[in-house]
Amino acid sequence: IGNLPLWSVARLAGGAATGLFSRGYALVWLPAYQFTSGLMGAAYPLYREVSGSRDRTRRALTEALIVTSGASVIAFGAFAALVQPAAIILLGARWSAAAAIAPVLCAFAAVNSLYSVLASAAEAMRWMRMIWTTQLAFLVAMAVSLFLASGELEATAAAMVIATAIAHVFMLLWVSRDGLLRTAEVLRAYAVHTAVFAVLAVIPPLVAQAVAGQALIATLAVRAAILAVLALLLWLLRHRIPGLRLGLLRLSSLRSQRTPGQRKPAGQNGQDQELWEGTK
Repeated sequence: IGNLPLWSVARLAGGAATGLFSRGYALVWLPAYQFTSGLMGAAYPLYREVSGSRDRTRRALTEALIVTSGASVIAFGAFAALVQPAAIILLGARWSAAAAIAPVLCAFAAVNSLYSVLASAAEAMRWMRMIWTTQLAFLVAMAVSLFLASGELEATAAAMVIATAIAHVFMLLWVSRDGLLRTAEVLRAYAVHTAVFAVLAVIPPLVAQAVAGQALIATLAVRAAILAVLALLLWLLRHRIPGLRLGLLRLSSLRSQRTPGQRKPAGQNGQDQELWEGTK
């Protein structure tokens, strides 16, 4: 499934467009992979521990999705605001088309993180029927979306967002049907986080366009300054944003529980799990 977007661009738009799309994807993939791997490396063992209790499973899945959503929209929303001018400065103007699709791919990375959380939980708990059914739905949604995109770069990136969101919603409905998710709580958090992502990804470019025009370094500086202001506002509102509040509570709980004598030596915290599964 992960190769379908690149294949569709190559088939419908040619080699030059394929190179641009590949470079734009590479700008986002590495930080997204590291981000998701860190989250899932911590959560994967927990799924096995709670699998014997419906209540504990419901709580674990709900909290994992809300915390991941909150962290994803902040990380990728900020990255979406900065990546385009930064990429052009580093790579040159000939990669402008690749840089232009990177913000849309940041939205894909955020949605894919949520998809990976639930896919990782399904794998840990051996929900194989859900995994294979979701993969089929994902394949169909991706194929239809890419067909409608017709090889256009930004439309293809948007198709990736749409197809991944459809697959994630499919999994949410499956888990909700079995009573293993606080669905209303998760959806409320998603609504807040979508607004946060829009603010972070859209407002800095709009302000920079009005203030700095086409000057790349000035544009990047203005975007970074606006993000710093927005970050301060988010910090002040941290107790009202679901993922931030819950994440801070969990971090505080972990710090209070881990005394110096309880800390494990490096290398004894379990193996990392590969989590960029939504693009496999």
